[in-house]
Amino acid sequence: QLESGEFIAASDVIVGLTVISHSEQPALGVDVQVIEEADTFYDLLNVEKGNRYFTNKFVSHNCRFEGSANSLIPGHVIEKLVAEDPIDKSAEMKVFEPAVASSMYGFFVDVGQGVGGDYSVIQIMDITKMPFRQVGVYRDNKISPMLLPEVIYRLAQKYNDPIVVVERNDQGARVADSLFYDYEMENVMQTVTNGRTGQVLVIGDAAGRFGVQMTKAVKKIGCSHFKTLMENGQILVRDEDTIREISTFVKKGDSYAAEELLHDDTVMPLVLLSWCSNQNIFKEMTSTDARSFLLKAQSERLEESMLPVGLNMEDIEDEPIYQPPQAPDWYSLNALPDW
Repeated sequence: QLESGEFIAASDVIVGLTVISHSEQPALGVDVQVIEEADTFYDLLNVEKGNRYFTNKFVSHNCRFEGSANSLIPGHVIEKLVAEDPIDKSAEMKVFEPAVASSMYGFFVDVGQGVGGDYSVIQIMDITKMPFRQVGVYRDNKISPMLLPEVIYRLAQKYNDPIVVVERNDQGARVADSLFYDYEMENVMQTVTNGRTGQVLVIGDAAGRFGVQMTKAVKKIGCSHFKTLMENGQILVRDEDTIREISTFVKKGDSYAAEELLHDDTVMPLVLLSWCSNQNIFKEMTSTDARSFLLKAQSERLEESMLPVGLNMEDIEDEPIYQPPQAPDWYSLNALPDW
């Protein structure tokens, strides 16, 4: 903080600049160190009293975390997401909880080109009940789409032969088809086009295409459901990369995408999950109904907010009951004087 009360970025501090010290008095800056090697630094968020606090004996300032401007998921939701340490990890894979024999899992897949740009991502979700939980994530931007079906197949053996939903745009169609025809995975979800309804999720349909085409309509519905599920705590996200990409998943035109030069490859499988959650076949297979669940929760919250203030009957039992005053026996209209 400068003498004028203005705050400047730490990168703009120079030798000889006068700043406000811990004692609220001006102090002359005499040393500036630039650390160029990679390191991890932490900063404070949501500091009270105007976001002012002391660091190294000087008054500093930070803001409340709000996420990126125009982000799909509001800042107050993002700031509550806490990255967890995986129980097992490799360069491409993070596992947050072991597979449970009684649980039902879903793989939601976004396919990259495998040339070092966008990532191929498998979001491994426990969809047994709500909230849907992220139990693992595979993320690799160098794996060929030709090899990705092998990875999905091997992981599926550990997660109770999950349902698999692949975004079939670009290379995704090849991956989805390979899973069914080459690896004989019967739980690869399909879609059929149903007139004005658009794509409908199906399984085992001779007329269906494997995977889901991420059209404007599907993405719009998926983003809307994703936002609602996240705001109501019905998708539990644990992965640091996923949380970071959610915070930079912003409005672009009439849709949403990653900010410039960033990625949204971990987010799109969750958008796909959100779209699936409102499909009839998904509700039948998982015994979950996201829409009904959220409507019930909203109705209960509304009912609670409208309940009248309760009365403690014990406090009023001994109170005398009000009786209106009684007119004397002689009182009658005929007794009134004749004015």
